[in-house]
Amino acid sequence: MGQDIMMPFTVVRGVYAAWRAMRRAKPDVIFSKGSYVSVPVGIAAWMNRVPLAIHASDHSLGLANRILARFAAALFLAEPGQELPRRLRRTAVVTGLPMRDDLDDGQPEQLRAHLGVPHGRPVLLIFCGSSGSQRINDAVRRQLPALTGRFAVIHICGLGNLDPDLASAPRYWQLEYLHEEMVDALWLADLVIGRAGATTLAELEALDKPAVRWRDHGLATEFHDRLRGKVRRQAGWTRSRAQA
Repeated sequence: MGQDIMMPFTVVRGVYAAWRAMRRAKPDVIFSKGSYVSVPVGIAAWMNRVPLAIHASDHSLGLANRILARFAAALFLAEPGQELPRRLRRTAVVTGLPMRDDLDDGQPEQLRAHLGVPHGRPVLLIFCGSSGSQRINDAVRRQLPALTGRFAVIHICGLGNLDPDLASAPRYWQLEYLHEEMVDALWLADLVIGRAGATTLAELEALDKPAVRWRDHGLATEFHDRLRGKVRRQAGWTRSRAQA
């Protein structure tokens, strides 16, 4: 409750700080991907008459982008088919979703050799964001005998979430995090279980990987995820499951 009361004052302070920063830096354009911290910056850009461009990764505009869209010179959309107010259609352009430039350079056999993943068994890749998800980690480990009976399982469980008791479990490789090797892991996987982020879905679609998507419980997140899932299911390559 207290945070809600203070939010308008926080936004005002943010707008002022961003306004001062832009007066010093004199940017030619501001590019925003959304999130609540972008709102003061976008408003300050409008106050300084700096062109604002925003990009919507989801199949519908989030709250921050809905607020900023009225100030934006350009609205970039990841996907077609969004129902926009008439006043926004003139600035909207479908550009797709920017993805990592090394997505085409996956070296799956290099990662296979590094981890010691044998041939002859499909690879299941499981990941749930950089910090992992304890509920999903627990669910995977409870079902590990069944999973490893069918798959070679690569489980990216998040920082500090390794289980030392499973360090030598057969056909199971647990990792805290992957950096550049993440592309190799995506290429190596025959099936992916992952969080339903927009970028993740775009990468999986680009690589034509079948996926089971975990959704968060947040209302806004679930709303976006349901829309993403509807579009992807229509394409016939993904299933969705809510996190309990």
